[in-house]
Amino acid sequence: MTGKASPAGAAVFISSLAAFPSAATSGWVVCGETDQPIEGAHLFVAAFADDMTPEEAGDAEKNSCNIAFSGPDGQFEVLGLADRSHRVFVIHDQCVEVEWIPVEIPPIEPFPIRLERGRVITGHVLDRRGRPDGEEGLTEIADRWAKKRFPSSTHCVIIAAIKEGYVLRGTQIGK
Repeated sequence: MTGKASPAGAAVFISSLAAFPSAATSGWVVCGETDQPIEGAHLFVAAFADDMTPEEAGDAEKNSCNIAFSGPDGQFEVLGLADRSHRVFVIHDQCVEVEWIPVEIPPIEPFPIRLERGRVITGHVLDRRGRPDGEEGLTEIADRWAKKRFPSSTHCVIIAAIKEGYVLRGTQIGK
């Protein structure tokens, strides 16, 4: 793409634009325990340099990535992908993340992604003497710490508490 820089707020005109043919993939996201559709799963699809020859890694037509979200029926479609192997990363705020599922683009048929439900951990933050420590709860510590490090990790509460110097005592609930 070529064009001229313009001051903020001014119109920008594109003088040339190149487009490449693209492929797509589709499928649906369901709960692994109930087979119910999962709405709002965030899918990130990317071609990895590890899966390419050095020549392919430098070729714009072979490199692609895109994101999509699953709809109310769990279905998703990811457009604008290169015709080659990719990997899919899936996260949802109530499920355990799924890391880098290999998929061929274009796929032979739509494919399912099964997510495991996440678990809830509750408890109290205690000081070294076993007394409640301040107003902050486990989730606040995890949220504050996770924003810096691992925003999608399901085990952030444990890591955050240890890194912040807290002792954890609690009861596992739910399954």
